[in-house]
Amino acid sequence: MSDKKIQVGYLYKTDGSIVKILPENGKSFELKELQAAVGGYIESLISGIPGCRQMYCNEDGMTKNLPGNPHTWSVVKASVYRLNGYSSNWRVQGNIFAVKKELPEESNA
Repeated sequence: MSDKKIQVGYLYKTDGSIVKILPENGKSFELKELQAAVGGYIESLISGIPGCRQMYCNEDGMTKNLPGNPHTWSVVKASVYRLNGYSSNWRVQGNIFAVKKELPEESNA
């Protein structure tokens, strides 16, 4: 068992489901994988998930009229977004991809 952490992705989909994704190389995600997860160019979000320092959405989600994500307020750092004027009705448009570092055995659970 390795004690070195690897990146693990959690895709929060607009249909309400959550899908766990491992990077193709087994260690860390490449840009093309992040873009594939959100369906286009990536834009950073401020995560509200403990241990998650990287979170992305589709930069063009609003202009592409993607559906609102029901997970928005449970995964973003709500205090930051509300402080910046986002209303409680605001939703990220499209999928949200959260990247965490976990031990390999945690990733297989």
